[in-house]
Amino acid sequence: MANMISGLAGSEAMRTAIQKIQLQLAKGQKELASGTVADEGLALGSKVGQAFSLSNQQSQLTAILETNKLASTRMQALQTSMTSIMSSAKDFSTQLMASRSSTDNASNIATDAKTLLTSFEGILNTSVSGEYIFAGENSSEKPVASYFSTPASAAQQAIDASFQAKFGFPPGDPQAKNISQADMQSFLDNEFQSAFDAANWSATTSSASDTPIKSRISPNESVDTSVTANEPAMRKLAMAYTMVAGLGVDQMNSGAYQATMEKAISMIGEAVSDLTSAQAKVGYAQQRVSAANDRMTLQSNMLESSLGDLVGVDYNEVTMRIQSLTTQMEMAYTVTGRIQQLSLLNFL
Repeated sequence: MANMISGLAGSEAMRTAIQKIQLQLAKGQKELASGTVADEGLALGSKVGQAFSLSNQQSQLTAILETNKLASTRMQALQTSMTSIMSSAKDFSTQLMASRSSTDNASNIATDAKTLLTSFEGILNTSVSGEYIFAGENSSEKPVASYFSTPASAAQQAIDASFQAKFGFPPGDPQAKNISQADMQSFLDNEFQSAFDAANWSATTSSASDTPIKSRISPNESVDTSVTANEPAMRKLAMAYTMVAGLGVDQMNSGAYQATMEKAISMIGEAVSDLTSAQAKVGYAQQRVSAANDRMTLQSNMLESSLGDLVGVDYNEVTMRIQSLTTQMEMAYTVTGRIQQLSLLNFL
């Protein structure tokens, strides 16, 4: 009976020892996998607050670096889009200047303008990573509506109505041959141009925000990282394409036609100048983001090094400890097995 009690006691002691070894082994394996101490509070004592602060700072920098990647992607897409817009606008301006004195090619020019307007609208509605890059703060809203749609868009209805009120017939009517150059110039400078002012543009065409996206690019620095479809450059270019595509230039006499071409050329010139400024602003923002990333990466590395000094482990020491614990575990299992085999019957 005494031998049985002694055997059970020995077996229980070994079981407890094995559990302790298993806990220590799990702790060592965790440290080996993470590279940090398993229990910071126990290992650091009074320095645990310092480690927590360093970790928080590093997490903040990491989060900003990630959002900066999205901002950089958006700005690169903006630059590419604006370059494309500008190139098409310059080419069309050259085409208009070559044809402004003769109505012989008016129909083809109107068709080209319609194609360019549709392409321009498509670029303004570009989305990257699920957000519309020309929508400003309303990044989830499609920025602009199509001018030539079925049924007619609000913008087209407004412009057609103003043309009808001014001349007594709709755009494209053969009676347009009677419009004088002065009257067409007056219409373009007043009724037509007002359709593209900020208020009317937002009322009939744009769902974009006037406010561009402002990104926090470092803990103490923010910058605008978008361009909106409500920028003057975009409205002026839309105005130029629309007047050539939507006012029936192929039905105008040479005077009215020339007034329209001159106005379109002027608006494209202003739009290109404004686009150049917008690209420069985006380029400046890109430089600031890049510089901020460099600073934060350096800061993050320094924080990581400081944090490693506090909570890091010696891989060689941990590896040797795990090997030692594994050996102890094997020995404990062996001893436990032998204890369980003990019996008085073996000695009778």
